[in-house]
Amino acid sequence: MRSTIRLVVKALVICSLFSVTLVFAQDKQDKQGSRNAEVINVAVAANFAAPLKAYAEQFSRITGIEVNVTVASSGTLFAQIQHGAKFDVFLSADTARPQALIDAGKVHKDNMYQYAQGQLAFVYASDISPHIDAKPHKEEPYKEESIYLYKLVKQVTTTGSGKLAVANPLLAPYGEAAKNTLTHLDIWDEVQPSLVVGKNILQAYQYFTTGGVKGAFIAYSSVNIDSTVNTSIPNIHVIRVPEAFYQPITQALVINSNSKAVITPNVFNTLDTSDTKGVEHLTELTILPSHLFVQYLLSDAVQSSLPRWGYKRSVSAKASNEKASSTKSSEPT
Repeated sequence: MRSTIRLVVKALVICSLFSVTLVFAQDKQDKQGSRNAEVINVAVAANFAAPLKAYAEQFSRITGIEVNVTVASSGTLFAQIQHGAKFDVFLSADTARPQALIDAGKVHKDNMYQYAQGQLAFVYASDISPHIDAKPHKEEPYKEESIYLYKLVKQVTTTGSGKLAVANPLLAPYGEAAKNTLTHLDIWDEVQPSLVVGKNILQAYQYFTTGGVKGAFIAYSSVNIDSTVNTSIPNIHVIRVPEAFYQPITQALVINSNSKAVITPNVFNTLDTSDTKGVEHLTELTILPSHLFVQYLLSDAVQSSLPRWGYKRSVSAKASNEKASSTKSSEPT
């Protein structure tokens, strides 16, 4: 009898333990499923669309979080957010519009971060400069560069259709940089009748690639050496416009929330994505998906890869990562 009771008790204990194990496994599976089902909506300025989509895909593979991307000019996206568009993160091509959202009380004052430094380029077809000697771009001397670029712009506006493409300076920071450059060259008023204005930088570039214009001011990222779009355009010449010709293109993002975002410490700076256990740890974090995505964009790995896309890494992102690293190393062990 006692033997039978012991067997029954043992069986109940085993069943209980098995039940607890199943509950724990189901709970972990539910957490994973919940994280995998999460979606964030990201609005990005047209110039940064290609790298953002690539980074979003990488982020989704690592975390299981889906990223929906909307592309338009900074001005258009800014207006949409002002009218209630539900974007979780807004990546502008400037700092003015994210700051304006903060000033208007739309988002928390600490939710703006610089994520990249943009560069302006001038592209032109090879047949517009038969009398201008091509030469490698030089940062110095600026006077010499001004004369050369001035001649190219003049040639574009007097050849074929005589049209020059730029993004809308009122909507796109790269369009504003183009206006800065043409003003620096003392030719802005003169070229007004020749301008074809795109609603964003991608449209301005499209006018050039489809042959509608012989020259355009665009984001250097659109035609940098690692960009796939460059390979489909024969006889294209690219000049990286000296940065002294236009106001710095500091690109900032904002997390669209009135609550302060959790950005540091940056979990991706210590995460080994080849370590399955390390990646699974992300599912246990209580950080909001939008905050996690911004951490990824500001991580050392992403920032270090920006030159491939024709950008400089953000100074503030580098400083933020160094500060977090310093803080961590100074903690008592």
